[in-house]
Amino acid sequence: MDVLIERVNISCGDDCIVLKFGRYLQGRRIGRPTENVVIRDSYMHTMAGIAIGSEQSGGVRNVKIENIVMNGTDKGVFIKSMRGRGGIVEDIKVRNIFMNHMKREMVGITLLIHTNQSDAHKAQPFSERTPVLRDIEFNDFLSD
Repeated sequence: MDVLIERVNISCGDDCIVLKFGRYLQGRRIGRPTENVVIRDSYMHTMAGIAIGSEQSGGVRNVKIENIVMNGTDKGVFIKSMRGRGGIVEDIKVRNIFMNHMKREMVGITLLIHTNQSDAHKAQPFSERTPVLRDIEFNDFLSD
């Protein structure tokens, strides 16, 4: 998959842009990650700006996010998954993000995203069901 998202102006009731691929066994079985994505020169407002996950069992890799203005967003960039989903999120480069009137954090990362599954937060041994994050860089975040 090769994707370019450029010069967009987004306002919505949830995450403005979301990168994901697959959920649980199906995503791991198909095993084709969302990859080679560039998001740049764009404006976002309301709710979260850019999210990676939480459905990313097939993986997300080689993502570049740059030159983004976020106005009044809840979060800037949010990487999220949960135990049991598996998948690898890797080679993510985020730079030159400017946030106006932010409501919460510029960057959020969790592997314990809320879910209706009662066993999602229980300790599990390391396996293919364990989400992995690696090679993630954040540079040049500014706020008002």
